[in-house]
Amino acid sequence: MAELLVSVVIAITTAVPSPGTSTSHTNLARNTNDLERQETVKWAHRQAGTVATSATPAGRRHPTTAAMQYNVVFMVMDDARPDQEYAYSQPDIHTPNMDRLGRTGLVFRKAYSQFPVCGPSRSSFMSGRRPDTTRVFNFLTSFRDAPGGKEWVSLPQHFKERGYTTLGSGKLYHTNCAPTGWSCDSCTVSRTENQPPNQDEPFSWSQDKPYPTPCQEYCQPQPGAPAGGRYGGPAACGDPGPFTRFNDYNSTVLAIENLRYAAGKGTPFFIGMGVFKPHYPWHVPQEFVDMYDQDSMAVPTHPLFPPGTPSWAFDHGLDGVQTFELLNTSAADGLAHIPVPSIGSTAPMPTWVYKAMRRGYFSAMSWSDHLVGMMLDEIDALGLTNTTLVVLTADHGYHLGELGLWAKQSLFEDATHVPLTIRAPWLQQSVGQFTSSFFELVDLFPTIAELAGVSAPIGLDGKSQAAVFQAPNRVVKQQAFSQYPRCGEPGGPATCSSRNATEIEVMGITVRTEAARLTQWWPWDKHNLIINWSAATVGAEFYVHNTDPSTGSGMFDDWETQNGINEPQYKTDIEQLQQLLRAQFDHPMGNSPEH
Repeated sequence: MAELLVSVVIAITTAVPSPGTSTSHTNLARNTNDLERQETVKWAHRQAGTVATSATPAGRRHPTTAAMQYNVVFMVMDDARPDQEYAYSQPDIHTPNMDRLGRTGLVFRKAYSQFPVCGPSRSSFMSGRRPDTTRVFNFLTSFRDAPGGKEWVSLPQHFKERGYTTLGSGKLYHTNCAPTGWSCDSCTVSRTENQPPNQDEPFSWSQDKPYPTPCQEYCQPQPGAPAGGRYGGPAACGDPGPFTRFNDYNSTVLAIENLRYAAGKGTPFFIGMGVFKPHYPWHVPQEFVDMYDQDSMAVPTHPLFPPGTPSWAFDHGLDGVQTFELLNTSAADGLAHIPVPSIGSTAPMPTWVYKAMRRGYFSAMSWSDHLVGMMLDEIDALGLTNTTLVVLTADHGYHLGELGLWAKQSLFEDATHVPLTIRAPWLQQSVGQFTSSFFELVDLFPTIAELAGVSAPIGLDGKSQAAVFQAPNRVVKQQAFSQYPRCGEPGGPATCSSRNATEIEVMGITVRTEAARLTQWWPWDKHNLIINWSAATVGAEFYVHNTDPSTGSGMFDDWETQNGINEPQYKTDIEQLQQLLRAQFDHPMGNSPEH
């Protein structure tokens, strides 16, 4: 009864975020006075005979066993590389809320995606299985289509089946809902066309509240601009309109409403919150663009594709775009049309293009940071901070012109390296710490489950890294694996996102250790849908990493610039990494070596 009182009072005194354009997260996330809210929460706890930091605040039920079960707030960004001021020592970007999370959580500085494109990566970490197990290599299928996949238990479903209220919003699973115009109002794709269909309802999510189809809006076409183009407008644009014009804001408001609702039920909860940004195109509120001076933006120090690197390693364009359209008031249609350099380009793009693109990306990261801050503020306001596991990560990394590459769709460091911060305040040894233990996104499922006090199911490919929270210097993994296929001609736009697995030409596989990275490109057996190990590789890369920074200004620009695959001094190292790759990937499809 006391517990119910706390939940009801908090639910009543919590206001729905109001739209606006202020950069104050407090103003956006709440419209009640902070002191009034704090006193109300304290009063409710006094009436309940508890304290605000007790183990059973609103949203928690007294555990029926000796083991505590904690709430989970799971936040996923799209296309976000580790560009954060505090966690990864990136001084040129403004991420105060991610910094706040980093100072109170555990930062994994060596976290990696298993597949550097949205759909397959999300099918992997949401199911706890590697892409070779899910057989998801494109946007056409999900882990539910794999043999036995319909019986697999997803990450949120696992919590749902253990009594948690599980509610989601935004892009958590992959969505194919792309608008035909600049507004999400034109997004007419059926929910069943997403992967998995219907955001995996009713399996992953409690049916208390609906899960709207997520969508991202684009930059509005300029007057006089020609029709066409994949995104129908410029690459980056600031919008002075209200925040309610942005789907990511509306999804965040919904996530906060889901949090309040679940907390009011008095049961443990798993709240998923997906943010589209910083996915291209970079349509964000104008004030986040104004945070950055374009002339002061850095440019890549290695803007050309390195000689001696196999052409299969190159992808031409940005998410299928071969011409950047950037705002240019002196042009007749208001746009500058800049071709993306091909693999054989000997000159970089104009300096202002790199600066304009980076300004767009950074503004989108700061907008995402703002949304993360809204959720963190609400967790604090509801008195749930000490009993809620908070996870912030991304589906893969991103290139911003380094090595002549843009977006993801590669096996280089910038495309596979992801941000990851996990906050478990009850494990004091982890608070404000950094770890260099390698973490694969496939490890999220078992790690979150163990940290929350819910045992993970058997059959997962990932490995729990909960032990690192007791000792951040402990190394659970010493390497990370990723893979990515090519379906077109080498050196061209060869993405497989809309192609069947039978159309794959080669499969790239890579292993990253503390000292090096080895990548191999293998012919694909289109009949058995596995690597053709009896053939020879069509390309290989070896990069030394033992002197490279894991943070700072050189983090994205100063590594993997010279292929050492044919250097005799690396022969032994290459042979050892070859054995690791073969042991990881040479197995029947659907049966990873973890099984």
